[in-house]
Amino acid sequence: MPERNRKFGDDEYIDAIRANEPASTPEVAGHVGCTRENARIRLLKLHENGDVERKMIRGSHIWFLE
Repeated sequence: MPERNRKFGDDEYIDAIRANEPASTPEVAGHVGCTRENARIRLLKLHENGDVERKMIRGSHIWFLE
């Protein structure tokens, strides 16, 4: 179950992608321990910053590192 009021660092999201690569948003959320929505928002920011890559497959984001 996702933890409330806990801040997650960018490294936790990147580690989650690395552990599940290529990773879906729910996989990242489960690995980090946050909600899917929080994972989606953070992953989009990481993508905008050029830290992670994404691809759409059947309407879902798939995250990976280059």
